[in-house]
Amino acid sequence: MTTVHDHTPGETGYEKTDVAVGRVALITGAAVVFTVAVIVVLFQFFWVEKEEQFQTAVYAPVSVTLRELRAREEAELSSYALLDDSLGVYRIPIDRAMQLMVDEAYARRATGGGEPK
Repeated sequence: MTTVHDHTPGETGYEKTDVAVGRVALITGAAVVFTVAVIVVLFQFFWVEKEEQFQTAVYAPVSVTLRELRAREEAELSSYALLDDSLGVYRIPIDRAMQLMVDEAYARRATGGGEPK
């Protein structure tokens, strides 16, 4: 089977009509707008999902074991106890210990004793 080309002698064989520049520009512009819109939507989706995962991880209910541990720690930090009777070691609440340290430092500074070593 042979194909018959419709050339006239002396013609070079290229397209003689112009490309529809307006149509190509319109399609390119639409593609750019669509691409930007997809990027914005995906970014917003990623941001929302990231925030939800962060809140789920951070504000998730604490385990019972961890709550009990923290309660024991809080009780130890806020109570008096005798730790070693022979050495005379006592545990005092952390707030009271901090206040005693501040009072001691203030008294030392007021008497000219200088900074604690």
